[in-house]
Amino acid sequence: MHSTIQNLTQHTTTQHNTTQHNTTQHNTTQKYKLIAAEVDDLRLAHNSDTKAISKLTVDYAEEKGLRKKYWNMMEDMKGKIRVYARCRPMAKYEVEKQCESVVKVRD
Repeated sequence: MHSTIQNLTQHTTTQHNTTQHNTTQHNTTQKYKLIAAEVDDLRLAHNSDTKAISKLTVDYAEEKGLRKKYWNMMEDMKGKIRVYARCRPMAKYEVEKQCESVVKVRD
């Protein structure tokens, strides 16, 4: 009878330990699932943010180009003369050395 009680106690203890192990394993699995879901949400948010940043970068470049274009148009309307290049006449010593002009000026 003593061995029956001992066997019953061991069996109950084993069941209790198994139940605790299963509960711990279940809790750990649930935590991993929650973390995995959060990682997926963060990846989606990151991809969305990356796309938004790319779009804003493209929009900014377009606006910058338009702003420059409109500024130049406004300057032209005001009658300002923009100098793109200045050409000087050949110096006396260049003419004496028979240097050739590489620039042709149209008036």
